[in-house]
Amino acid sequence: MSFKTKRKLSFDILGKNKIVSLLSVMLLVLGLGAGIFALNRSLEMRVGAGGGSLKLLSSSNIPTQSGSEFTVDVYLDTGGMQVTAADIKVRYDKNLLEGKSITNTGFLPTNLVNGNVDNNNGIASIVIGSEPTNPKSGNAVIAKMVLRLKSNLPQSGTTISLDRSSAVAAIGMEGNIISTYTDLLVAPPTPTQVPAPTSSPRPTSLPTSTPVTPGPTSIPFNPVIEETVLDKFFLTLKGSGLASQNGESVTVKVRYLVQEMPNKKLLDLIRPKTSWKEHTGTYPVVSEAGKQVIRIPADNVPGITLRSGWVNVYINGKQAKIIWGGGGWENPPMPQPKPPKRPWWKLRWWN
Repeated sequence: MSFKTKRKLSFDILGKNKIVSLLSVMLLVLGLGAGIFALNRSLEMRVGAGGGSLKLLSSSNIPTQSGSEFTVDVYLDTGGMQVTAADIKVRYDKNLLEGKSITNTGFLPTNLVNGNVDNNNGIASIVIGSEPTNPKSGNAVIAKMVLRLKSNLPQSGTTISLDRSSAVAAIGMEGNIISTYTDLLVAPPTPTQVPAPTSSPRPTSLPTSTPVTPGPTSIPFNPVIEETVLDKFFLTLKGSGLASQNGESVTVKVRYLVQEMPNKKLLDLIRPKTSWKEHTGTYPVVSEAGKQVIRIPADNVPGITLRSGWVNVYINGKQAKIIWGGGGWENPPMPQPKPPKRPWWKLRWWN
C-alpha cells in the first residue's frame, strides 16, 4: 500500500470518528433539554393543584311544610387559581325533595351545558365556564338550585350533597383542582323545651354531698360578634356565643340604618335623611376556625353599611354585642352620588 493511500485512509477514519462524536454530543444536549422542559412542565402542572373547595350553603330560610320551596347555593373557593370551567352535580333525596332548577349566577358567565334536573335519580347538574380570555379567581357563589318539599321536613332533616365527580378546571393545572367538598344538612330549628316545675318532699335530715362527674358542657349563649364581613353574596357574622351548640338554627334580626338619596333641597344636602330597615330570618350557626359563623344573603339586607351605631343584631331576641374596628372589619360607608351643582340663587332654603 502506497503512502498516499495510507494517508487518505487515516483521514477518512478520523473524519468519521469526529462526525460520530459530534452527533453523540448533539443528542446528549437535546436529551438534556427535553428532560429539563418535561420536569419544568411537570412541576408547573402540579403547583397549587388540589387547593380549591366546593360548598353547599343555604341562601334562604329552611321551610318545614310540604310544598314549600328553598334555595341552595353552590360556593366555590378557587384557592388562588385561574378557573376556566366547572362541572357541578348536586344530589338530593328524590323521595323527600323535588328539584325545580339549577342556574348559573354569572361568575363563570358561559353555559357550556345548561342546567338539568333529574328527579327520577335525584340529581341536578350544570357545566359552566369563563370567557376564553378572562379566567376567574376568588370566592363566589357560582350556581343556585331551587328545591321543593314533597312532604313535611322530618326532625332528623335531610342531606343535600355534592357528587364527588364534580370537577373544576384551572389554567396550568392538570385534572380537578377541588380537594374539599362540603355538603349541606337541611333540618328544622331545634325546639327549646322548658321543663315543668316539680315539687319535691321536704327532707327530714341533712343531705349528704355526692361527687358529681362533669359531663359535656354546652356553649354559653352570650352573642358577641367579633368580625363582620360584607361581600357581593353574604353578610357574614363571626364571633362567640351565637348559639348554645354548633349546627343549631337561630332567629336573627338585623336592624340597620340606610341613608336616603339627597334631593335638590339645601337642608337635605346639609343634613341627609336616614331611615331604619329590618330583616328577620332563621339561619344555621356553623363552626369555622374556632369561631361560630352565621351567613345572611346580601340580598336580604340591601343598602346596609357596616358602621358603628348603624347596625344592631338580635339573636333569638337577645341583642348581640358588636366589636367594631378591632380587626379592621368595619367597612366604610358606600359612596353616595354627588348632587348636581346649581347656582346659589336657585337653591331652595326651606324644606
